Amino acid sequence: MDKIAPTRAPSFRRRLVGDFLPPLLFLAVALVAWQLIAPTGWLINPLLLPSPGAIAKAGWELLGAAYLGENFFRTVYVIAVGFVIAVVAGLVMGTLMAVVPLLRLVMYPYIIAFQALPKIVLVPLFIVLFGFGAAAKIVTAAAIAFFPVFMNTMVGLSLVDADQRRLMESLTASRWQVFTKLQIPSALPLIFAGVKVSATYAMTGALAAELIAGTDIGLGRLISTFSFGLQMDFVFIIVIVIAVMAYLLFTGMERLGERVVFWGEDQERGGG
Repeated sequence: MDKIAPTRAPSFRRRLVGDFLPPLLFLAVALVAWQLIAPTGWLINPLLLPSPGAIAKAGWELLGAAYLGENFFRTVYVIAVGFVIAVVAGLVMGTLMAVVPLLRLVMYPYIIAFQALPKIVLVPLFIVLFGFGAAAKIVTAAAIAFFPVFMNTMVGLSLVDADQRRLMESLTASRWQVFTKLQIPSALPLIFAGVKVSATYAMTGALAAELIAGTDIGLGRLISTFSFGLQMDFVFIIVIVIAVMAYLLFTGMERLGERVVFWGEDQERGGG
């Protein structure tokens, strides 16, 4: 029989070229076309959509402003605290719902109704309850980011292979052993998927609250201020900063999940 050559993992350089080169080439072409079209005013109003050159100039000016760092770190603080609260609350509530059927029967409809309610309409209520400071924005971020962690935790802990459960019970494993040795490891890939989504939701909630509240510092506040002044080049810089933040946050949580829940990838490769 012919021997099957083992598959080799792609090198770092090959992965780097394959993952980043096509998007960078597309971005370069788009920026060149944008720069050439913007000054002509054809299809694009330069006041509303400035050229990449004007945006780069505004970015250089904005990076030298002291207030950018203050607003940036306030938004990061709101996102981080709201995200942590959402993850902790989602893990606790999801676990309780999975292991206490009566609690799930009573509370599940209310949680679904809360999730279906657009959280933006609750921002004025949060402002009345917690004021115009960071607290209202943290609560908004946590409320929006809560559900993915909660749902994935509850579903992940509930979807346990019946044969594996029966095997452990036949070996006289206690409920605690079944929970810690079977349910939690089985649920972790799904839980981390929820945490990854929750991270971007926390950012959405924090920025939406900053835009609506409008009286506190933050990147959302800067977008609102620059938009009212029709300083769209500065608005684009803030949007780029937020996009980079979102990308780093999402990929950071993805890498963390790959390291902690490494067996989830092995199952996917094996077709399990």
